[in-house]
Amino acid sequence: GGVPQINANFSAVVQISDSEGARPEEVSQGIVPQSVLAGGERAIREMFLSLIDALRSADCDALGLRTLLYRFNHGGYEQFKGDVLSGSRVAIDIDLRSAG
Repeated sequence: GGVPQINANFSAVVQISDSEGARPEEVSQGIVPQSVLAGGERAIREMFLSLIDALRSADCDALGLRTLLYRFNHGGYEQFKGDVLSGSRVAIDIDLRSAG
């Protein structure tokens, strides 16, 4: 579509370290409820979007996107180098799985 896209992928296996009000069989098996996993995914997504917003407002390339653009899409470098962060779409894929 002529617009750079930033793809961020994050996956992790999570486990229960302390629980209040959970069913004993879930705690003993280490099962993290789906609602907790979904909440964690939302929180991580919000943190990453907040990071992107902060980098955009500071015009900071701490993620090294200009370098990646130069290395892997040299033809598009001149076109997008000035606004590779501010003019990009962001796609975030978060995957949290229960250890139990």
